[in-house]
Amino acid sequence: MKKTILGLTTLLISVSAYAEEFPAGLRLPTATELSNEPLRNESPTKNATVTADFNGDGKLDYAYLLASINTSRGALAVKLS
Repeated sequence: MKKTILGLTTLLISVSAYAEEFPAGLRLPTATELSNEPLRNESPTKNATVTADFNGDGKLDYAYLLASINTSRGALAVKLS
């Protein structure tokens, strides 16, 4: 339980720190948008964010599912640390 809380806290801090850097016209999806897919309910982050070492440098990297501000399209953004 403590690991989950620490992980979520770290994730929220990471999301808020990275939010300023999302590409123009993109944003994090809302809770309502994410709740439209029942399988997402099994994940604390609703599978909208992933933290892992994607490039093997020993540092955490972040991937975000983003929604368009103006259309129904989305995008995947990856921030390598």
